[in-house]
Amino acid sequence: MKPIILIILLCTSTFGSRVICQSFDTLATRHYPRFASQSQGQLNRVDEKGRRSGLWITYRMETNCRPSGLSTEKSDTCFFLSSKGNYYEGEKIGLWEYYHDEGCSFETIRTETFPGNGSVIEFDYFGKWEIRTHYSSDSNRVTSDIRYRFPVKIDCSNKTSCEANSQGQGFLRFDYSRLAFEQMRIVTGEYDIILKQINEK
Repeated sequence: MKPIILIILLCTSTFGSRVICQSFDTLATRHYPRFASQSQGQLNRVDEKGRRSGLWITYRMETNCRPSGLSTEKSDTCFFLSSKGNYYEGEKIGLWEYYHDEGCSFETIRTETFPGNGSVIEFDYFGKWEIRTHYSSDSNRVTSDIRYRFPVKIDCSNKTSCEANSQGQGFLRFDYSRLAFEQMRIVTGEYDIILKQINEK
């Protein structure tokens, strides 16, 4: 079920005639006040240029549900947190956390780090794998290094097609649009048989 988001437009005047307007998610702000206090009292803000700004969360809502696995009482509305992280001028920055969206516990299942230098670092909360994706600022080249049971490198030289290799031997080609999907298939063991054969030679 997709979340229902109530957006309010807040306008403030500055010195002179300029008026700055930004919107925010009142529903998330009201339900997650602890998170809102970390972001000027507002969650899921959009600045005057329409860019995401500050702390953002994603969540879903259910009605007539139990808010946690231990509860026997039903609630009118339950909120299930899916992710939390910051935006700056419309771009993700810093640490993003992703949670199990069942119950009220904030159990992190994976994280991503956006260091601001054209790279994205994603890793399993339990340290089983790590994915580093590098985006070149002066070309269309995208590369990825995966630390898992077996080392894997992915090269998407023109953002149209990608090739994955281990120990210099290619084992997979796919469209660039499938990059995130194939990265997750690698770290969840879908290619373990062929990777084991390559690395045992």
